[in-house]
Amino acid sequence: MMRNSFYLMALASVFYLLASFTLQGEWVRLGSRLVNYGLDRDVIQVNKHKEGFKALKLDVKRGALNLHKVEVFFENGGSQEIETRHTFRRGSESRVIDLNGNGRRIDRITLWYDTKNVARNRAMITVFGRR
Repeated sequence: MMRNSFYLMALASVFYLLASFTLQGEWVRLGSRLVNYGLDRDVIQVNKHKEGFKALKLDVKRGALNLHKVEVFFENGGSQEIETRHTFRRGSESRVIDLNGNGRRIDRITLWYDTKNVARNRAMITVFGRR
């Protein structure tokens, strides 16, 4: 009896997670960069996507890095600067970062970072956008 209850609760949890993921919008990989050592910046070109995005999320693999800020440039010429000032460990991700406006088309994203004293391996940072 308890085993059946456990399976029903697990199944309900899976359906809840799937439903909440679907309701929040689809996450799309916008691009990745293998970062350099030291103080640097990288640009991810996003303009290949024809739809707009409401939020961003960053995922860091392989190594750690200090992310100072993210600058998002929109196709209409506007931009949004996001101060992060956060040290990401290998395998960590950012909070959801809401973009100004509603479903804005992104031209490019500039990442400002350093890896001083935090990385033995070069980090791979991936940016995801939510429609």
